[in-house]
Amino acid sequence: MEQGKVDDVDPLADLGLEEIKTQNKKLRQAITTLTVGFEEERKKQELAFKADTTKDKKIADLQKKLEEMDFLLEEIE
Repeated sequence: MEQGKVDDVDPLADLGLEEIKTQNKKLRQAITTLTVGFEEERKKQELAFKADTTKDKKIADLQKKLEEMDFLLEEIE
């Protein structure tokens, strides 16, 4: 297709004002639904990230304690 021909085609030309309003309303609803879904998923991901960060910190603390205990055991031997 040539670029000029694509620009000349108006997909709304055959639609009446009420039909366009109905389509716009449906599009707004779809966008709102997607936005709400995105926000919920973002919140889930943030919570999962915080949980993982907390676990990583605990693991690091336990590894440090383990190293200290290994050092003390070496000192005792």
